[in-house]
Amino acid sequence: MKKIKSSLILLCVVSMLWSCSEDVNDSDVNLSFTATPSANNPNTILLDNTSTATSGTFMFWQYSKDGVHITDLDGIEEATFDNPGTYEVTLTAVSAGKIHQISQNIVITTTNIFSCDDANAILLADVCANGATGKTWVWSTLGGAYGVGPAPNYDSADPADMSWFAAEANAFKQADGTSCVYDDEYTFKQDETHTYINKNNDTYQWIWSWANKELGTNNAQYADGCYKSREPESASWSINYRKGNDGKTYPWLVFTNKASIAMYEGVSEYQIVSLSADQMTLRNIAKDPDPAKANGWRYYKLIRKGFVETIPVAEPDIALKDAANFNVGMIVNSNNLTGKKSDIILREFDNITSEYEMKMDKMYPSKGTYDFTAVDKIVKYAVDNNLNLHGHALIWHNSVPDWVTNFSGSNAEFETMIKDYITTVVTRYKGKVKSWDVVNEAVDDGSGNPLRNSIFKQKMGNDYIKKCYQWAREADPACKLFYNDYNFASSSSKRAAIFKIADDLKKDNLIDGLGAQMHIAYNGPAASQIQAVADGTVSRNLLMHFSELDIRANPDNDLTSLTVERAIAQQNKYKEVVKIFNAIPSANRYALTVWGMRDSESWLINFWGHIDWALMYNDDYSMKKAHTGFLEGLK
Repeated sequence: MKKIKSSLILLCVVSMLWSCSEDVNDSDVNLSFTATPSANNPNTILLDNTSTATSGTFMFWQYSKDGVHITDLDGIEEATFDNPGTYEVTLTAVSAGKIHQISQNIVITTTNIFSCDDANAILLADVCANGATGKTWVWSTLGGAYGVGPAPNYDSADPADMSWFAAEANAFKQADGTSCVYDDEYTFKQDETHTYINKNNDTYQWIWSWANKELGTNNAQYADGCYKSREPESASWSINYRKGNDGKTYPWLVFTNKASIAMYEGVSEYQIVSLSADQMTLRNIAKDPDPAKANGWRYYKLIRKGFVETIPVAEPDIALKDAANFNVGMIVNSNNLTGKKSDIILREFDNITSEYEMKMDKMYPSKGTYDFTAVDKIVKYAVDNNLNLHGHALIWHNSVPDWVTNFSGSNAEFETMIKDYITTVVTRYKGKVKSWDVVNEAVDDGSGNPLRNSIFKQKMGNDYIKKCYQWAREADPACKLFYNDYNFASSSSKRAAIFKIADDLKKDNLIDGLGAQMHIAYNGPAASQIQAVADGTVSRNLLMHFSELDIRANPDNDLTSLTVERAIAQQNKYKEVVKIFNAIPSANRYALTVWGMRDSESWLINFWGHIDWALMYNDDYSMKKAHTGFLEGLK
């Protein structure tokens, strides 16, 4: 059993220093939250979102600076930190296209809530190397009690009134290695007048806990000879909510026979660490009968009878670029070109694309003033590591700085300014940026798919696209020039409009390839539609770039977590996309670029306003089935 010496208990100090990253005084959104240390866990902070916002506002947390996005849910959030240090906790709201943020600094001074020197810690699963003994549990038929234990009118002679049973095959062992089954005596002392004694009497019975009364606290002491697991009948469980003595509503774990476990943080003796339809991990603070020993956590893993626990099989650890015979790409930002992310990029990929820093609003923020700070970092990273760098994107209607949108000069002056911008940028990175998306998303989604009525069309006319490609070609004749767009596969009319642009440019040798943004879902578009993109590109003797691949696993927002079934469906879709690309003639394959590394960092979460898992890596950088699907598509 896991113990904590009272002299070793350290306090955590929480410092909340406001550092608002953006003005949050908005008519639609007022952000605020409280951060309170957990009474029991010095490494856990309880976060309460007290913001007000209009309906449709999407909010998410980041528990560290630039950390993963965690969707804000109703009630208290728990932020748990593995190591002492200062962490910037940020709450972000996305409303009507605007982003609002507020932050607090949290100081964790210790995460030491365990003492690992107790030789009796055999009940603690997977902590302090004690997980090997008795770590598999099966849920029993319960005897109708608060907590997990005997009913108040418990009859020690009645096996049906017991919570747990033991079987010798998987029983716990005593220190000398002998079994604990058959010969234990258990004494439960509720108070001075309520003491229960039970002997196993060869019935394989073992009481894990005891009962007080509904909504009461668990103050019982106990003594027993050793601990064991067993294989009884199973029971189902669900969660409901009840009002506690303090007037607040708390979750309860309720079983088919109405037995229940209170789950409130800092109040209940029992807490749910993890829970699914077939298994759960519980922990409780136990009072040891030996006064010389301190209180501590006990962990229990409970598995429904008949459920076979499977150990997850690691996905194949094969680098994508080693398995592929074409360039495999990943997006980058200038501020995360070190650490674990960089390690994966250099191991897995040989092509990179700037996610947003090589667009006009970032490179040309004010009239006559260029800012190449971020781009220079990305270019240096590519050159230093022998990576192909694809430029994205010179002209895009969604990355126009305000001074260009409100351009005060004549149309001729506007055109001269755009020529100077394209020439300056392409010339600066000549020979280093190997390819450019010169124009991005110029085709409208409306009927007939005309050119989008962007500021460029308004100021320069319908032939602005050709002019932009001409200037880029003159600035770097060796650079590969691409046109890039979305819904390339899902819309046949848009596909036709894109091919028409390509045909017009190809007449004058102004285009080398087409970029098809693969922002798709596990259930569409169909393989035949994706194949039509590849076939049309190859038939024009152009390079094909599957430029922005992510595959939504939750397009209908019908999941709260990624199920195995949906992960496999996503894996198959990744396989399908890669297989189609891999079958393109080698002379026409340019690159396949994945639009993001970890699920929680995907632009899709903010864009659609709900959780999804569209990418190939988990938050801990472990490979998902999607990564395996990519590899399978190469076979």
